[in-house]
Amino acid sequence: MLRFSVLLRRSNLSGCRLWFSTGEPNKEVNTKQVLMELRRKTGYPLITCRQALQASGYNVEKAKEHLLQLAKEKGWNTMQMEGGVLKEGLISVVTNKNNGLIVEVNCQTDFVAKTKEFQSLVKDAAQTLLDVCSTQQPSKIDLNPSELMKLVVSGKKQTIEDTVAITIGKLKEKIEIRRASLLSVPTNSILAVYIHPSVLITKTRPGSTLGSYGAMVSLTPTDENSGKSSLKMAGRDIAQHIVGMNPSCIGTCLKPTPNKSSTDSTPEVDVVNPPEMLSPDESSHELLKQPFLLDTSISVAHWLNYHQLNVNDFIRFQVGEKTKSAEK
Repeated sequence: MLRFSVLLRRSNLSGCRLWFSTGEPNKEVNTKQVLMELRRKTGYPLITCRQALQASGYNVEKAKEHLLQLAKEKGWNTMQMEGGVLKEGLISVVTNKNNGLIVEVNCQTDFVAKTKEFQSLVKDAAQTLLDVCSTQQPSKIDLNPSELMKLVVSGKKQTIEDTVAITIGKLKEKIEIRRASLLSVPTNSILAVYIHPSVLITKTRPGSTLGSYGAMVSLTPTDENSGKSSLKMAGRDIAQHIVGMNPSCIGTCLKPTPNKSSTDSTPEVDVVNPPEMLSPDESSHELLKQPFLLDTSISVAHWLNYHQLNVNDFIRFQVGEKTKSAEK
């Protein structure tokens, strides 16, 4: 006769809970091997994995579902709790042909921000928002985080909200998607981005989508014959300037008279320019009047004119920075 036992366990995920098991595992099941497999696939502590296996009759897939459900429940409880300062986290920037999406996801400690689970959450959220919100119309949109939580994660069957809850339940720390913005450019413009690497990322490489600062900028070339590769590099340089110098607006500035040599790759120093072009304003918060980050002897307006580019719009995020909406 099949013997049933009731196992009472205190789970570190969900407090005191009754788990039902069909007694001993099948004799053909290698319990140690199954335990290590579940530990490797989920990353949970051994004791938690053992409890999940006992609750599921040593079925790995059912145990995984059990752990996810427990994590989700714990995550929901933590999400409802008041308090907790969320100043750590990461920025992610992802793009497609004409759209760029930048998102900030916050947590309470840098320890959690370093984990692969948190970083995977940030990447999934960014890609999902880009996939769903991309548009063919040139626009700059600040997205509503609470509405975004209901979206289904790209390539998965769960919503962003469920993914956040599961990650919270696993990492035992409050997490939130603080803000996200979409920048879409017309077909005759280019979208350039720059991500400043974070010390929280253990493995960085060119093209990484995670960092502590991020910027996107929409640029239109004034010369239709400009090469795409040179435009891409120039766009990245101006996006890097925006990250480093933190302008609050594009601003206005008189254009210098072009005097570009066909062989010289640097701006001419003897160009007849208005005074503000020759003397960049280090205290200015206007992009065009600032000294260019990579060559402080000239203004951004001068640099853009030399490279035959116009700035249409830009977005800059920094982890934990104060925003206008937060100050209200």
